[in-house]
Amino acid sequence: MANSILFLNPNQQPQTLLKTEAFYKDLNLLSLFKQIQKKTGYRLEPFCYQPLNNEKEIKYRQQIFRDLQITENFELFADLVNEIKQINYNLEGLQRTEPLEYRQQQLLLFLSRQEQVVKSFVQQAAQVKLLSPGLRRFLSGLKVYLAAETTKELQGRLEQLNAQLASITYRLIVKGRLVKIQKNPETTQSMREVFEKNFQGLFETTRDIDKAVKIDPVEHEFGLNNVQSQIFRLLPQLYPQEFKLLADFYHRYLHHAIPELNQVCRELEFYLAWIAVESQLSQHQVSFCLPQIKQTGAEQVKASFDFELAATSCHKEEFKLVTNDYYLPEKKSFLIISGPNQGGKTTYARMAGINYYLTALGIAIPGEKASLNYVLSC
Repeated sequence: MANSILFLNPNQQPQTLLKTEAFYKDLNLLSLFKQIQKKTGYRLEPFCYQPLNNEKEIKYRQQIFRDLQITENFELFADLVNEIKQINYNLEGLQRTEPLEYRQQQLLLFLSRQEQVVKSFVQQAAQVKLLSPGLRRFLSGLKVYLAAETTKELQGRLEQLNAQLASITYRLIVKGRLVKIQKNPETTQSMREVFEKNFQGLFETTRDIDKAVKIDPVEHEFGLNNVQSQIFRLLPQLYPQEFKLLADFYHRYLHHAIPELNQVCRELEFYLAWIAVESQLSQHQVSFCLPQIKQTGAEQVKASFDFELAATSCHKEEFKLVTNDYYLPEKKSFLIISGPNQGGKTTYARMAGINYYLTALGIAIPGEKASLNYVLSC
């Protein structure tokens, strides 16, 4: 992996911790990760179990997070991720598609869509402001891909094949279980002409004769019913040259992939998931911030709260977030919290622990502003 928007050095990623680590349960982090994934549909694993181990890595992610917090940027990258996810889902199911001719046509369709999506994304991304090195490098990589001669050749083939297949015309004849098709059918009388010739004078008006009628498709495991499958099997006999070009295209580009696109889109899900949920919770008059990373000095977070508790309870009508400040004096390594039973001591301690862990993931934490010392201890 030459490029990553999660790791400065993707070949030396931090250790992936086991879910059975005690602090994951103590801080309700497993529940928090589950809530984030449930609310957004984006995948967090394994990245949520890979806390970063140095300040540069954290700041690298924070820069990307800051770019994506801008609504216009978030929507642009979210659209890209969702489009590529759908295309990949379709490509993964391609081998289960029959007949072969239909499979070949579907590959043409999916790769055409992928090229359109990437080209449109690059054009739109040129109109927004991206400051993070990670996202700028990703965009530059896509520009290099689009300018490559091999890409231009692919796009030329896509355009040529789509045009040739779109020009194919045929007449379908269905008689019982017999299906026939004819090439270049001659023009025949329209339905209106036939109707008026045979039923002239029997009806007051014929204005609805040309009205479009919706025909619901017959559902099939592989997307085609028997008649449609027969059409795809018969058409190559009538148009051998066009389908020969389609078969050649299929064998050449079956495993085509845009460098780093799938990996980066997979990593983008991590950012989009957290930002989406934090945006939802911000509607409850609370804030999220990217902590300032310090090596020494007092540590503090203003107006913070238990992220897991908020994510779990925000749908309730009586839901109301209570915020607390966190302050740890310089050269102090712990706090003593006292108070009555059910007074919020555990929630407060969990809030602080979650904030430190999310800081190690390089994402925003609950609070108006924060400055934390970073020492990897897990």
